[in-house]
Amino acid sequence: MTLSRCMPGAAGVIRECDIHDNEFVDGVTISGGKLLVENCKIRKNGKNGVDVLGGSPVIRECEIFENSLNGLAASGERSALCNPVVERCAIHDNNGRGVIVWNRASGRFSECEIYRNQSYGTLCLLSIRLPQ
Repeated sequence: MTLSRCMPGAAGVIRECDIHDNEFVDGVTISGGKLLVENCKIRKNGKNGVDVLGGSPVIRECEIFENSLNGLAASGERSALCNPVVERCAIHDNNGRGVIVWNRASGRFSECEIYRNQSYGTLCLLSIRLPQ
């Protein structure tokens, strides 16, 4: 299953899906809108498990694991509003960080388990860009 983009102004629900093995892309990329991702497994994707570039998605009761980069990345690079809400998720065994929030993004994480990632469990950087 390939789910690529939720664009600004969009709303929708992804529920009880297994999103995996997308070789060169993220499992889910959210560029805006109010997407609900609930009770999903997001695993073994070629980049980030979930990449939030903008919007206010809710990611709830998901397992995000074994992705090639980060479990969840949130960046305000493309949008003035990048504010994911992540609840009761397990984010583990990713090849990068469990969670990275950077470049004007914010977010709220509650009751999550973030463990056994290759780099930081959670990294927050404000108003800077990561080196390429």
